[in-house]
Amino acid sequence: MYQYLDPSCAIELDQTNVQSRVEITLDHSNSGNSLSNPVLTNLLESELCQTTDVCIDTIQIDPDPLTIVNWNQEVTVETTVCNNGPLDANIAFFLQNLAPTIAWDILPVECIGTTGTISCDDIIITINDVFRVSDAFIIPVDATVTMQTIAVFLEPDSSPNAEKNQISVRSGVTVLEADILDSNILNNAQNDTVLLQPTSACEIVNLKVTKTQISPELPDGESPVNPIDFGEVSYEITVENPSDLNTFIEL
Repeated sequence: MYQYLDPSCAIELDQTNVQSRVEITLDHSNSGNSLSNPVLTNLLESELCQTTDVCIDTIQIDPDPLTIVNWNQEVTVETTVCNNGPLDANIAFFLQNLAPTIAWDILPVECIGTTGTISCDDIIITINDVFRVSDAFIIPVDATVTMQTIAVFLEPDSSPNAEKNQISVRSGVTVLEADILDSNILNNAQNDTVLLQPTSACEIVNLKVTKTQISPELPDGESPVNPIDFGEVSYEITVENPSDLNTFIEL
């Protein structure tokens, strides 16, 4: 016997339908059916969840997004966070560098404007190595907050190829209240691309490694028809570097 617990709320006001099955787990094969037929249970309606619609939009304003940015050149982006309502909400938002091999330095982060009953003094920003994130704050209905971030991208020593680099920068916002859901999650995050100059391609080495059984001598142990007794087996391992580049390795 088991019971269904009443959910805290639902996005749509309708009857709740739950489908369940029973499955047998065995440690041997089963010639019959280990998975039962589905049983549909109709439950009562739940209460509607409280919802609101928060959103975020980020644009690169300098230099032009279609131009290729130089390394260590300042890139300015503007992020606008909004609340379309109908409820005030406790939120946080972030801006993140998604490039695993290209670092950035975030320079000034400034709140340059708000609308509605909120001010820049309500926004506190923390800067980490790969992202900047706001502390939680209440954004009223129909309010907006516009942030300006300046960052420079640091050229790596090398990259897998010598093509221009495309860096993804992601911005996102989330509601931090358990009893309020976001009615439209499609406008909660956005990916933007920054075009950067090519980087010198990494030097490539051509290593080769071989492993040969030397004791017992082959063909003993080489195939199922030539098995060997349990015991010590010796191998000879050879690593070759026919390229012109020295390198460190671990075996």
